[in-house]
Amino acid sequence: MTYAEHWPLVKVTFDDGSETEIRQFQRDPEEQRLFDAMTERVNSKMRHSNVRANIQFALFDRAKSTPEIVAEGIEWAKALPADDELEPDEDDDQEKFNKEWDRRAVIMAAALAVRDYEGPDRNNVFAWAQPILQAAATEKNKEYTVNDQIQFNATAIGALGSAAVLRPITGRSR
Repeated sequence: MTYAEHWPLVKVTFDDGSETEIRQFQRDPEEQRLFDAMTERVNSKMRHSNVRANIQFALFDRAKSTPEIVAEGIEWAKALPADDELEPDEDDDQEKFNKEWDRRAVIMAAALAVRDYEGPDRNNVFAWAQPILQAAATEKNKEYTVNDQIQFNATAIGALGSAAVLRPITGRSR
């Protein structure tokens, strides 16, 4: 910010219509490119976290389960790497927590799909969700041991979604 070339003169117009020239800071183009890339990376991580949280909230509070959130959750879960590609670096606790949360959020999205999804491609979505729920419901040692709430236990989430599969179509109501 101390280099004069980063402070060109720009014309500004005031509310009364008068104009003046002032100096306004402009980043170096390379610095701006790096700044934009970092901003996009942060925004992407925020979107990722928000979708995960929305899936979790919608699964455990039906009032928050809107068709848009359910569809977004399904799309998000389908776009994630396969379960075996989500293996975290065992030395990084934050990465491990996030990958496990991703894994559980995929199961939550599948549970939401069978419980609340009503789109025209319901049979295809159901076919995608059912194997995920079955695998989670029968899998051993996939729980986050720090907290005993359902959202931290992949087996419990899978069982919750599997129970929704067993409900008759006429039992689906908001």
